[in-house]
Amino acid sequence: MLLRKAALVLVLLWSSPLVGAQDKVGDSGSEEVGWYVVRPGDTLRDIADRYLDSDKSWEELWELNSTTIEDPNQISPEQRLRVPLPKTLPADGALLTKVSREVQDQPSPLAWNDAQENELLRARDGVKTMKSSSAELRFGDETSLVLTEQSIVFIGERSRRLEIDRQEIEVVVGQADFSSKRTSASTEQFEIVLGDATATPQAGRDGVIVTRARRPEKGGAQLMVYSGKSDLEAAGTTLEVGTGMGSSVVAGQAPSPPEKLLPAAENLSPATGAKLATPQPTFTWQSVAGAESYALEICRDPECGVLVERVLGLEELSWQPAALPVASLHWRVTAVSPSGLDGYPSEPIAFEILTEAIDKTPPEIQISFSGPQQAPRSGLNEAWIVGPGMEIDVTASDEESGVESWIPHLDGKVVETSALKGPWERGAHTIAVEASDRAGNRKTIEVPFIFDPDPPTFTWGVEGGSELGRIEAEPLEGFAAVQRGQRVLRIGGVDWELDSDRAQIRVRPQTRKPIRFADLGTFGSEEGLWILAQDGVCTGIDTLTYELVANSERGRYVLHFEAKDCIGNTSRGSLPLVRSKGKKK
Repeated sequence: MLLRKAALVLVLLWSSPLVGAQDKVGDSGSEEVGWYVVRPGDTLRDIADRYLDSDKSWEELWELNSTTIEDPNQISPEQRLRVPLPKTLPADGALLTKVSREVQDQPSPLAWNDAQENELLRARDGVKTMKSSSAELRFGDETSLVLTEQSIVFIGERSRRLEIDRQEIEVVVGQADFSSKRTSASTEQFEIVLGDATATPQAGRDGVIVTRARRPEKGGAQLMVYSGKSDLEAAGTTLEVGTGMGSSVVAGQAPSPPEKLLPAAENLSPATGAKLATPQPTFTWQSVAGAESYALEICRDPECGVLVERVLGLEELSWQPAALPVASLHWRVTAVSPSGLDGYPSEPIAFEILTEAIDKTPPEIQISFSGPQQAPRSGLNEAWIVGPGMEIDVTASDEESGVESWIPHLDGKVVETSALKGPWERGAHTIAVEASDRAGNRKTIEVPFIFDPDPPTFTWGVEGGSELGRIEAEPLEGFAAVQRGQRVLRIGGVDWELDSDRAQIRVRPQTRKPIRFADLGTFGSEEGLWILAQDGVCTGIDTLTYELVANSERGRYVLHFEAKDCIGNTSRGSLPLVRSKGKKK
């Protein structure tokens, strides 16, 4: 049975007669046990000779499978036997090391069956992965092939082409990730056939080959080289594709000039080591310049040989699954260029899903102010009033899945967190915070506030008069605050009655004879001066204090005063009282 249109067919033709003693490759450990499916014509002697290096070891196989084999001379096709994994695999075979979800194998010439890990494969055997499934094959000399979803692999016979022994991989449709680490004694070479194009990967100085080969559904071919280099031949033209480069081939045409692969995405979240109390975390990453879309993979291993989820064509910079299993997992994302070439996959990030419970509760958000402030008061100020030195503090928390991010908005615009330290333009503002958790739940709260950097102002006038004066604030060191209320002071030989409340000071000279002051007029015992403190934002003045002192110059007095508004903005001022020497008019 063939897969549908998106299937991947790989035919591996093995040969290495020049290797001599290394004709059997690979190293899987002598204590492990694998599985072998009996083919027509097989005997225990044949199987023992292939995997135990001697046909005389057939009794060891019989003893290992005593519960399923009654007569060692009679084994049947399709029987699945336990076989000790050899230290070196035969050169015309492979080991199925990883199986994820729905994977089948075909022990030629038998039919397709459900596959399992540690399956021993021979020439002409096949492996098939279904949707959202994957598998990994290991060959010799630290060479592996990772098959993503909807792929088919066939292991071919040995062959020699142009007097050069090669291991040939034919990609008919789909994608294959090939990696190999060459040893100093290795002479193996590889060909990857992509329709009319052929790639010949070569190791770099570090002996490593990492390539991705793909035949898109629309035809043609694509080759991406992450480590090492590769010659790519099509339509009689050969070019070299170096590390970090890729090339595309249109059917019947020469390869396109090598194109630089996009870099790996950065700032991935969840980060390494994240423990998430939700099966629906939101995965996010930073935009890669030049990317048209992104591919995201979630796997049970760093190599992604055991696939859990694979999503292609993502145009946004985030993605949320329907539900992930409770398990230790890895994830990575790859930027895809407009030409369809994959960039470098991000480094696999390990994380853990702790629960199957769906998190539907959004994060908790708290917005507070640290510094001069006045909380909203019913009927007075409906918004927070804040002053210079104020900072806005934001706390976001989520006990179930953890906070993914929070974004501040000031007056409807996204701002950096540094904007929360102020100062701001005087007047009304709104701070809003939008927070999201790793399960994709979002919440936004808003808090209105007024920034008031201005201290109170003073005006003065004469009781019974109509003219008002404005007093500019001025610094005054060593101010001796006097509590508000009524008191009588004798200063400069004159008794003065002073009275104050929260916003006003009244000063009256207590004398039988009226006193005339320059620029103020004449005051009798029932007349006086008043000072009014006002604030444009706070409703009322918080404190108002004063001090009346006699100047060293005879007949000169000074009234000092100080006012604070509800958030501590302070104004100080003074008003001279100079007695006139002229006669009363």
